[in-house]
Amino acid sequence: MSVPLPPPGSATPAPVPSPVAAPPKSSGFAIASLVLGLVWICGVGSVLAIIFGAIGISETKRPDGKSGRGAAIAGLVIGIVGVLATVVTAILLAVAADQVVENVGRPDERDDATIVECSAGPLGRGVAEIEIVNDSSERSDYVVVVRFTVGSGEFELVGPEFVDGVAPGEQRSVTITTDDRLPDSDVRCSLQLVDRIGATT
Repeated sequence: MSVPLPPPGSATPAPVPSPVAAPPKSSGFAIASLVLGLVWICGVGSVLAIIFGAIGISETKRPDGKSGRGAAIAGLVIGIVGVLATVVTAILLAVAADQVVENVGRPDERDDATIVECSAGPLGRGVAEIEIVNDSSERSDYVVVVRFTVGSGEFELVGPEFVDGVAPGEQRSVTITTDDRLPDSDVRCSLQLVDRIGATT
């Protein structure tokens, strides 16, 4: 039995290509979150990384969502770690500063230092003998400034004089002398400043 041939001039229809889906666009928030999380910018970048990371994750969850979910999650995690690191660093710095500088400006610091003698030396310079007793419970350094006043009312500030490593309960004597000769032998001494600072060594 013969098979009928197609009529002359007819052609076999070409197959229709199936549509190719376009790749999803990347989420700009996800990329920004990852970049800001790595940059940090003193904690500001970390906060923005958390915000943008959350938005980026939300964008990738939509039915027509964008790509970049991994970058958004990474930026979010890095941002959280950066914020925690910033808080911990601030706390540690505050504790360290409190240990280095102890009771600065408190009235009882002036009680740790006493002027036991004030006079004009052989060369006409003011001489003050200071006695320091550390009343705190820690080894401390002291900063002392003395005011020398003569009978005419003129005065000279000498210092700061640094006294290092005074142990708790220790008594330390310090001599402070003016650089220049005083115009009058009638001299009075007073403590202008006494600061107790936590010992750094």
